[in-house]
Amino acid sequence: KADGTGGTTLDKLSNPVDVVADENENVLVADWNNQRIQFWEKDAQIGETIAGNGSKGEALNEFSYPSRVLFDSKKNIIVADTQN
Repeated sequence: KADGTGGTTLDKLSNPVDVVADENENVLVADWNNQRIQFWEKDAQIGETIAGNGSKGEALNEFSYPSRVLFDSKKNIIVADTQN
């Protein structure tokens, strides 16, 4: 939501540090403090966590401060994870 408050629910972000849009104007957001990548369909009110689980860590399903998100030429999602 664009209400100026951050949080951990699917409709909020906490220190989003990077965003990328696809050809359909959907966006991916690197949500730094929530240790996740959020996918937002165009005009959506609630995002979907597509990577990460909200906990900082080193497991395959965890991030330690995701700082960059992008698509490669085949539309795969690439994430830079600052401390892993």
